[in-house]
Amino acid sequence: MARIIRGDLPQHQQSLRGKVPRYTIVVPRTHLAPDLLNLADEEYDSPNALSQATTRDLMAGLGVPQCGMFFEGFEGHHAHTKIIPIHEPSPSQQLDIAV
Repeated sequence: MARIIRGDLPQHQQSLRGKVPRYTIVVPRTHLAPDLLNLADEEYDSPNALSQATTRDLMAGLGVPQCGMFFEGFEGHHAHTKIIPIHEPSPSQQLDIAV
């Protein structure tokens, strides 16, 4: 993530292979202190608006009913957002779910 913030990577996204398809991390191009509760309103508002827009785009593009969104500051030592699409389980996965 530090390479993205510094501008070492020209792209706006980096592909990471996670267990959830299209798991997304929104990383601001400026360093934000890891203590989210002490960010100035303007430091918090811009990344939050981008995260909301990205979440809406993911939901529409993937056809998922919802996404989980987590604001973090302890991993990577700078504030960022993790967006996790909530996919419906496949029929075979539903058989494995205890009721």
